[in-house]
Amino acid sequence: MAKRRKKTQERAETIVARNPLDPRAEYDGSPVEYYLHGFFSFVRNNFKEVLLFVLAVSIIIIGLAFLNYRTQRKELKSLIAYERLMQEPLMKENTGAELKAAEKLEKYAKRWSVSEKAQLRSELARISYLSIAGKYDQAALLSRKVAGRLKYPEVRAFFHMKAAIFFENSSRYKDALGEYRFAGKLIQADNFFKAYAVFGEGRCLYLIGKKTEGEKLIKSVISMKNKDGIDSLRGKAIAFLLAPRTE
Repeated sequence: MAKRRKKTQERAETIVARNPLDPRAEYDGSPVEYYLHGFFSFVRNNFKEVLLFVLAVSIIIIGLAFLNYRTQRKELKSLIAYERLMQEPLMKENTGAELKAAEKLEKYAKRWSVSEKAQLRSELARISYLSIAGKYDQAALLSRKVAGRLKYPEVRAFFHMKAAIFFENSSRYKDALGEYRFAGKLIQADNFFKAYAVFGEGRCLYLIGKKTEGEKLIKSVISMKNKDGIDSLRGKAIAFLLAPRTE
């Protein structure tokens, strides 16, 4: 009898250890059925908490969907407003009214300040108008700003290059130097654009008085071979070095 009682006690302790309150404790089925059974048991035992959680998630999803809907509507409205603006006679290029056109685009950007695409749209068009009007400083600063908005290195390099050219046209060679260097670092491939950035960097170094460094970079462009479009650039590099200059 003592041995039987001992075995019964040990069995009871084993059952308690296996958590008899857990309905899955004695469950004998597949792993999938086991966990499904446990999931529904948890939901049944914590129905109020689960319901509140589901409601909270639903409210968040609906809120995000509504926000996305409003954002898309604003983007569409800003695009329609831009297209209407660009159809105005004043917005045609080479009419002598480029600065007024740029002002209108700036007002458009302020009107749609919540839209990043509208800002970029306005800035890209303003760069063109400002450069036509000879406002190279402003065009350069705007090109630099656009480069900062963009994601892809190659496209960013393009706008840093534009900024460099505009700065160079304004005789701001130190600013142009920085932009050429930035563009060169962003361009990974050894191609025409990389060569142009190197040529621009060398040219600006030469023009700010660092002739030795500048000539070294320009000569590296001249020595480049088998690059698409490099021949015309090589000719420009040679012409730059041979051009007479007053000290």
